Amino acid sequence: MNFTITGRHIDVKPETASYIREKFARIKRHFDHVLEAHFTLEVQKRDLVVKAQLHCEGTDFHAEERGGQWNEVIDLLYDTIDRDVLK
Repeated sequence: MNFTITGRHIDVKPETASYIREKFARIKRHFDHVLEAHFTLEVQKRDLVVKAQLHCEGTDFHAEERGGQWNEVIDLLYDTIDRDVLK
């Protein structure tokens, strides 16, 4: 699976990028056909926002989560995508 992690008007720290890669590598347990994953991190007012687009064979998954800390938002995003994949 190819990961693309970008920051809109921010620099993404290597620790945050590696946390995203580690977390979303687990998605293959439920769905083996993920080809690419695009993540966009940005700050909107006081919220940290993470958007995900997973391109798979036959379908795409999109999600967006907001919160106060990067790890918290990434965990929420993973839970949302994981629920969608299981459906």
